[in-house]
Parts: sequence; structure tokens; C-alpha cells
Amino acid sequence: MITKQSIINKLILFISLFIISTSLYASVIINGTRVIYNEKSKSKIVQLVNDNKWPALVQVWLDNGDPNELPENIKTPFSITPPIFKMSPDAGQNLRITYLGGSLPKDRESIYYLNILEIPPENESVANEKQNTMQIAIRFEN
Repeated sequence: MITKQSIINKLILFISLFIISTSLYASVIINGTRVIYNEKSKSKIVQLVNDNKWPALVQVWLDNGDPNELPENIKTPFSITPPIFKMSPDAGQNLRITYLGGSLPKDRESIYYLNILEIPPENESVANEKQNTMQIAIRFEN
């Protein structure tokens, strides 16, 4: 049975999550939402930009859509370089996607997912004070 109190509790939870989610953002941004690889191309360049005033460690990989698969176990007919790198503040980085060969269907498009994981640096003021800290890097899929 749905009560007035349960509706109010759900509304409060929704508003709280909305307020929290609007304050979260990523500093490493990909230029574009789709990467289309033409079969006649030798490689495709994807550009990333670090919009923050601090450096970030970035790991990138391609997958076939299974969110539970570890990056080191994923097999795709593409290679991406560099797979892990440090991005300086207000700087960019080019990623090169290269087709390695293999059999892809000729009668339809194939889809692979480009994953970008940003690992934020430790807060220097907290690190200097030797306080206990907890850093969280969130992975979410669309």
C-alpha cells in the first residue's frame, strides 16, 4: 500500500539525489559523442581535454558492450593508444584507434564502446596533514 509518507520519502530522496548529481562532473572530456571508423582508414584520432586545474590519470579501452568484463580480458579488432596516461591541467591528449584486422560483418555496422576512466589526484592539502581520506572514482554507463 502506498502511503502519503512513502511518497514524501521518495520525493525527498529524488530531490537529494538530483542536487548531489548536479554538483558532480568529469574534468576529462571527449570531443564528440560518437566515433565512426571508416573501413578504408588506417586509424582514427579521438581528442580528449582536461578542463580542470589539476592533472588526471586516464585509462582508456574499447569493449563490445559487456560492462562486467575487465579491460584486460576484452577482445576487439581494434587497438587504442595510449591505453593509460597522465593529462596535465588545461591540456589535451590524442587517442589513436587502429584496426588490427579480423572479421567484421560486411552487411551491417559493428558497434564498440570507448571507455574513459579518469582517476583524480589526491588532495595535496589533506595528504600533507596525514588525515584519513576516501576518494571515489565512479564508473557509470549510459
